[in-house]
Amino acid sequence: MTEDRAAIEDKLAELIVQHAGLQELISTLKDGKGATKVVEWHSKMEGLRLEELKKTRHIQRLAEQVNLRVDYCKHRNFSVSFCSNYQYF
Repeated sequence: MTEDRAAIEDKLAELIVQHAGLQELISTLKDGKGATKVVEWHSKMEGLRLEELKKTRHIQRLAEQVNLRVDYCKHRNFSVSFCSNYQYF
């Protein structure tokens, strides 16, 4: 039940944001300053896309580091367990 409620609240928030954006677009078109607003929005979107790209690349590098460290730990654990099982005469 709470998952359904959360999904509905997410959808409601999405619709509210879309509605606000459409209201802003309509008022801009009525205002006559549409071209300047479109250029402003375009530059904002371009900045957001660049930021998203940087974050995505950073996440990929971090995931690669995690994988390398996991592999290293597995190798070290194997080496330690192999040495501890070896009996000295």
